[in-house]
Amino acid sequence: KFVDFMVIPKASDLFSKGTTVESYYGLPILMQKRDDIARLRFQILKRAFDLIFSFLVILFVLSWMIPLVALLIRLESKGPIFFLQKRTGYFNNHFTCIKFRSMQVNEEANDKQATKSDHRITKIGAFLRRTNIDEFPQFINVFLGQMSVVGPRPHMLKHTHEYAKIISEFMIRHSVKPGVT
Repeated sequence: KFVDFMVIPKASDLFSKGTTVESYYGLPILMQKRDDIARLRFQILKRAFDLIFSFLVILFVLSWMIPLVALLIRLESKGPIFFLQKRTGYFNNHFTCIKFRSMQVNEEANDKQATKSDHRITKIGAFLRRTNIDEFPQFINVFLGQMSVVGPRPHMLKHTHEYAKIISEFMIRHSVKPGVT
């Protein structure tokens, strides 16, 4: 839930290299030491990697993959080439996740998760899912800064709400950008 917290120590033997002591209304408070410079450096490096890697994927893979997959999807079924769905992202902000469409256009897309023998999945869609090719357009999300190459998988909004009710620490996953891998 993105809440910083403090601990009131019982004894001085609790202190470690990664903590500092501050006073809060006269009580000693043990706090985790923050290395903001290291954190900022890590964020800059991670974003630079995401930008470079996603740019290369877009340039050398998606540039030919999108027309080819688009043709295959269109030959089998009517509807859009891409499946766009709201997902939960960084700090619980929503973003539109981009994937190749692997199902017939249907009303249950935002409510019902696909199953192994789901009748909505097209033949080309089954291949795209099996090979994970349907995920490649998410590198556009990475390039736009909505996702990272590495991070927890983004869930559709309905699942975020459901899992948050039954898994106590579930929302902590949104303290980092969701990832393709």
